Amino acid sequence: MNHPLDIKRIPISCVRTIEFVLPEHIVRIEGMENYSKVYINDREPILSNNNIGFYKAFLSDFHFISCHRSHIINPDHIIRYHKEGYVEMVGNDKIPIARRKKKEFIESVIKESFKMSRVW
Repeated sequence: MNHPLDIKRIPISCVRTIEFVLPEHIVRIEGMENYSKVYINDREPILSNNNIGFYKAFLSDFHFISCHRSHIINPDHIIRYHKEGYVEMVGNDKIPIARRKKKEFIESVIKESFKMSRVW
C-alpha cells in the first residue's frame, strides 16, 4: 500500500509552511544570503528559509549541480550552454557558471550528454 506522502519529495521549509516538491520539478535554486529562492516548473518560486548550503548538500544525490556559489541547477532543465560562461534554463533564466567550476560543468554535463546521444 502506498503511503499518502511520497517520501521522494523534498521538503522546502518556508516561513509558515513546508512545501513538498519532487526533485525533478525543481529547475534551479538561487541563494539569497540566509534564504533561497526555489524555482519550480509551472509554479511561482518558493522563498525558503534555508540557505543554499543546505540545498547543495541535500540535492547532491539528485544530480543537481552547483555551478556558482549562489546557484544550484537541475541539469535536466538546461536548454542551452553559452560559451561565454552561462546556461539558459527552462523559463529562459540565464545562470552564470563560475570560472573555477566551468571545467567540472563541461565534463559532467556536456560530455555526459554527448555520451548519451551516441547511444541513441
